Amino acid sequence: MRSIESECKTSATAQPPGRDALVDPTLKEFALRFLDGYAKPNRLRPSGIASKETVLRVHLAKAFGDKRLNEISTEDVQRLKATLTERAPKTVNNVLTVLSVVLRTAVEWGVIARVPCSIKLLKAPKNEASFHDFDEFERLVEVNFLESPSTRFARSLRLRSGSPEQRRGAQGILPVNGLP
Repeated sequence: MRSIESECKTSATAQPPGRDALVDPTLKEFALRFLDGYAKPNRLRPSGIASKETVLRVHLAKAFGDKRLNEISTEDVQRLKATLTERAPKTVNNVLTVLSVVLRTAVEWGVIARVPCSIKLLKAPKNEASFHDFDEFERLVEVNFLESPSTRFARSLRLRSGSPEQRRGAQGILPVNGLP
């Protein structure tokens, strides 16, 4: 939050109220006002506020910081997506969602007349969970119930420390693709 605050030449909250005083702020100017007036009063978790602040600082301020909110075009949004091609679709969607919420909030507060662009999210593949067939599941239950509680506790301690190879060996859980 500090870097956005320092990048703002004038704080949007320091201006006198009224439409004329708030005409067309830049994204940098509106970012601090958004965080103070939207994220905190709506009781977002500290991690959610930090996430929005990071997206604003790292991605949106770099792409649109000096651009007026009502001048952000659909083409600008597509260019932003192009700069984020190395990122996972979910990350890109998180950035686009913050931009969308900022613009919709600006409309709701009367800062701009309408959302100036179309923001379309990427299709993000859903992670599929692995499932055991009935025989594998019965074997898992059998192995875990045969262990003593102290053995399960010791295994859980090994899972928290050591190399990835040691953790895999310490799991004692049967792999999905086969039984020992």
